[in-house]
Amino acid sequence: MIPKRALTSLLLGAALAIASVPSDASGASPDVSLTPADFHAAYRLPRNAPVPLTVAVVNPYDSPTLEGDLARFNHAFGLPACTSSSRCLRKVNQQGQPGPLPSANDSWGAEADLAVETVHGICQNCRLVLVEARTSSNPDLAAAVDTAARLGAKVIATSFTLAEPLDATTYSPHYLHPGVVVTAAAGDHGFGDGPRFPASIPGVVSVGGTRLELSAGGGYGHESAWSSGGLASGSGCSSVFAAGTWQLGASWAVGCAGTRAIADVAADADPATGEVVYVRGEQVVGGGTSLASPLIAGVFALAGGVPAGTSAPALLYSHRQALHDISAGSTGPCPAGTPDLCQ
Repeated sequence: MIPKRALTSLLLGAALAIASVPSDASGASPDVSLTPADFHAAYRLPRNAPVPLTVAVVNPYDSPTLEGDLARFNHAFGLPACTSSSRCLRKVNQQGQPGPLPSANDSWGAEADLAVETVHGICQNCRLVLVEARTSSNPDLAAAVDTAARLGAKVIATSFTLAEPLDATTYSPHYLHPGVVVTAAAGDHGFGDGPRFPASIPGVVSVGGTRLELSAGGGYGHESAWSSGGLASGSGCSSVFAAGTWQLGASWAVGCAGTRAIADVAADADPATGEVVYVRGEQVVGGGTSLASPLIAGVFALAGGVPAGTSAPALLYSHRQALHDISAGSTGPCPAGTPDLCQ
């Protein structure tokens, strides 16, 4: 699929890269962007959850074209409809009400479109709710996550990335709800950007980015840590949080000395192999860890979420033998003395 608009940008405070696909020497654009069917084939995923769950996307500001963009996405790839009239799709403010909605923002609207379309493409019978925070501030985003949990979401996808605040423990409880999985983007500026919040919260699933390449038959081929075009998957050692008991050994092994290490898991994020999505009515290729986070959220929804009292990141570590080991690439540049986590 080739995007109709050539656009390359990074949203500050978000983790989204929207890119054009570069042409080859003949001027033709190679078909390297991916579709929901490609992700299902590569990651060997079912299309539907045994019991449909509600998945929330939390995002600041309003995305006024969301429903129309989702309809175009569904039509393009033969996916089941998901509309507000069928009660499959809801859009609410951070208090959980249908209005008034916050002001519109093109950049953050693109973020919401990518997340909602990605979740629906992965878990095609899940119900979707977009909770729109009033602003991109920590208090408003935390309130919106609380609302998503209160509305019954069992999986919550977040893609915003903030500098880890010194008072992170003030906001972290808002991202920890029993029986609810919260995924968080690790960021798009590599190890040097430092740990990002809320991805650094130990009970949140911190999602990094890879470059996913398909096999000749369309299945899983190869995956490496994403670093290209001046962007790279976020990674880092928290300056606030200690590692959970389930991550303690890994924290020491990668050079974080017992502090929370980011990320827990990773999925496709390279814009060169990103997902074809619709933003403001136009077809583009979306990437960044804003793609990876909702992709992993959709996988958790397909698996039925987690039971109350179970830590979603801990569950990942207990099943790490079932995951692909990403041993190539880096999240650098990695100067001398940088923890092994950067490699």
